[in-house]
Amino acid sequence: MMVAPGGRRVPERSTSVPLRRLRRAARAWWAAVTSGRFFTWWSAAVSLLASVTVLGSYFGVTQAQDYHVAVGVSAIGWAVIAALVLPVAWTERRVHGGCACAGGVSRT
Repeated sequence: MMVAPGGRRVPERSTSVPLRRLRRAARAWWAAVTSGRFFTWWSAAVSLLASVTVLGSYFGVTQAQDYHVAVGVSAIGWAVIAALVLPVAWTERRVHGGCACAGGVSRT
């Protein structure tokens, strides 16, 4: 038993600290995903820019024509990842639209 502020005795939680942190992180992630602000056109544009500049496959690029090929490969890699994220973005819009709200209550 634990003693709460005010001297009241309360039972200890059986949940371990790592599990509570994991649950808190999952709730924060879900709140971000269902807010409608996680996957946007701006985030797609910035991720494309980052993928063809910072994350590009430029190892061994020695000539300008090799650079264009590396940028193309990076853009194709971004497109594959973006295609995998599209169902999540679609689900986010659907949940944010109010049709999947708890209790059938719309947030609008």
